[in-house]
Amino acid sequence: MKTFYSLNEFLKSKTSGKKFIMTMGVFDGVHSAHQKIINTLLKKGKKSGFSTLLITFDPHPVKVLNKSAKVPLLISLGHRLDLIAKMGVENTIVLRFDLKLARMSARKFIEKIMKNIAIDEIVIGSKFYFGKNKSGSEKKLKEFSKIYGYKVCAVKAKRSSGKIISSTWIRMLITKGNLGKASRLLLRPVAVLG
Repeated sequence: MKTFYSLNEFLKSKTSGKKFIMTMGVFDGVHSAHQKIINTLLKKGKKSGFSTLLITFDPHPVKVLNKSAKVPLLISLGHRLDLIAKMGVENTIVLRFDLKLARMSARKFIEKIMKNIAIDEIVIGSKFYFGKNKSGSEKKLKEFSKIYGYKVCAVKAKRSSGKIISSTWIRMLITKGNLGKASRLLLRPVAVLG
C-alpha cells in the first residue's frame, strides 16, 4: 500500500493521475463495521478496474475538537495503516486533522478533494459525517455528486445485538473489561501495540 501523509504529497506522486474508488473516515480499530466498508471499496475497485483510495485522519477529531475529552484510541495510526494495507487497499492518504480542517465546510472539503483527485465513486458508512459541525452526510455527498460526477455508495451500518457497531462502543466494552465481546466486534483479539 502506498501511504501519503498529506494531500500535497499525494498530488506530487504519479499515483494521483489515476481514477479512484474512495472511502474516508478515521477507521479507529479497523473493526468489523469498518471492514465491511473497506471490503465494499475493494469489490468496487476490482469490478471497475479503478484504484482504491482510503482517506483517514490523524489525530482523532475528538482530540482536536474537545481537548479535555479522554478518547483512548483502539489502535495506533501505524497499526491502523498496517491493518488497512493487509486488507488490500492500494493507496491511503493520512490527513492531519487540525482546527483548520475542522472549520472547513462540507462543501469546501469535497471541492478540495474533487478538484484534485479523479473519483469515480465514494463508499461511506451510512453514519459517516464530515465538514464543520458534521454538516456533511450521505445526503450532502449525493448533492455534490451532481456537480462533480461521482457516485455514492452508503454501506448499511453493521449491527451486533441490535446495536450499531462503532469504535465508541468497542472502547466502552474494553473499559468495562468485556474483552471477549470487543474482540468479536474487532474480528481479532484486543491488543495494545506501541
